[in-house]
Amino acid sequence: MKELNDKRLKIMERLRDTMKEANDWKEEVEENSYLWLDDRKEHMRQFLLYGRSLEGKIFYLVIFICK
Repeated sequence: MKELNDKRLKIMERLRDTMKEANDWKEEVEENSYLWLDDRKEHMRQFLLYGRSLEGKIFYLVIFICK
C-alpha cells in the first residue's frame, strides 16, 4: 500500500510540475499574442511609421483617428 501511495505522490508531483511549465510557457507566448491576434499589416505600418508597434489603447486610438 505504501508503494502505491508513493507512486501516486510522484505522479501528482510530476503533474504539478507540468502544469507550472505549461503556465510559464503560456505567459511567454501571451506577451507576443498581438502578432497573431491583431492585424499584422497594421502592426507593420505602425512599425514603419513610428519605429515601434503601438499597444493597447494607443493602438486603437491611432486606428480610429486614421480611418
